[in-house]
Amino acid sequence: MMTKLYKAKCSRCKTAFRRKTRAELLSALRQHLWKRHRAWMISRIKAGKKEASKVNPTAQQILGKVMKGVFPMVPPPSHHADKAIAIVDVAMVATRAKLSPAVLMVWSAFKAMYRFKKFGKELE
Repeated sequence: MMTKLYKAKCSRCKTAFRRKTRAELLSALRQHLWKRHRAWMISRIKAGKKEASKVNPTAQQILGKVMKGVFPMVPPPSHHADKAIAIVDVAMVATRAKLSPAVLMVWSAFKAMYRFKKFGKELE
């Protein structure tokens, strides 16, 4: 009995691939792309990182604005923004005694806005 073959083509050179399982097909396609089109793959990764940096602020960007007393733009909830905010939160907790009340107020408001945007309700 003949089993169904999964089929795909490379978007760069139109090479056809056929495998018994979807996992095997994707693995073969990924190996082909890295082997034959390495420069293109690297440029795609760099383009994705550049695009993501427009939306997801770094911890340094958030902390810089908070320390100036400027309310930073609240990013859309994402894994990257969560990590950056967690890093800044650790820094704020560690230096809470030395920070001015204005900075603490801006940080508290920023954190509350982010949580509200993420969960849709006030926490704590």
